[in-house]
Amino acid sequence: MSIFLIFALSKINYARTLLNFPRMNILAMAKSLTKPELKPCNANELLSTNS
Repeated sequence: MSIFLIFALSKINYARTLLNFPRMNILAMAKSLTKPELKPCNANELLSTNS
Protein backbone atom coordinates (compact mmCIF):
# COMPACT_ATOMS: atom_id res chain seq x y z
CA MET A 1 0.00 0.00 0.00
CA SER A 2 2.76 2.47 0.89
CA ILE A 3 4.60 1.78 -2.39
CA PHE A 4 1.46 2.59 -4.33
CA LEU A 5 0.99 5.80 -2.34
CA ILE A 6 4.57 6.93 -3.05
CA PHE A 7 4.10 6.10 -6.74
CA ALA A 8 0.83 8.05 -6.88
CA LEU A 9 2.37 11.09 -5.15
CA SER A 10 5.32 11.10 -7.53
CA LYS A 11 2.93 11.06 -10.50
CA ILE A 12 0.96 13.98 -9.00
CA ASN A 13 4.16 16.02 -8.56
CA TYR A 14 5.24 15.20 -12.12
CA ALA A 15 1.86 16.29 -13.51
CA ARG A 16 1.97 19.49 -11.44
CA THR A 17 5.43 20.28 -12.83
CA LEU A 18 4.19 19.76 -16.39
CA LEU A 19 1.27 22.10 -15.74
CA ASN A 20 3.54 24.80 -14.32
CA PHE A 21 5.69 25.10 -17.46
CA PRO A 22 2.94 26.57 -19.69
CA ARG A 23 1.94 28.87 -16.83
CA MET A 24 5.50 30.20 -16.53
CA ASN A 25 5.68 30.75 -20.30
CA ILE A 26 2.38 32.65 -20.27
CA LEU A 27 3.55 34.84 -17.38
CA ALA A 28 6.84 35.59 -19.15
CA MET A 29 5.00 36.47 -22.36
CA ALA A 30 2.58 38.74 -20.49
CA LYS A 31 5.47 40.52 -18.80
CA SER A 32 7.20 41.10 -22.14
CA LEU A 33 4.00 42.55 -23.58
CA THR A 34 3.43 44.93 -20.67
CA LYS A 35 7.08 46.03 -20.39
CA PRO A 36 8.41 46.33 -23.94
CA GLU A 37 12.12 46.50 -24.55
CA LEU A 38 13.23 50.06 -25.32
CA LYS A 39 15.33 50.32 -28.46
CA PRO A 40 17.26 53.39 -29.63
CA CYS A 41 15.79 55.10 -32.68
CA ASN A 42 17.25 57.45 -35.24
CA ALA A 43 15.85 60.96 -34.63
CA ASN A 44 16.80 62.11 -38.14
CA GLU A 45 14.48 59.52 -39.69
CA LEU A 46 11.65 60.62 -37.44
CA LEU A 47 12.12 64.32 -38.26
CA SER A 48 12.54 63.95 -42.02
CA THR A 49 9.63 65.26 -44.10
CA ASN A 50 10.32 63.19 -47.22
CA SER A 51 7.21 61.38 -48.35
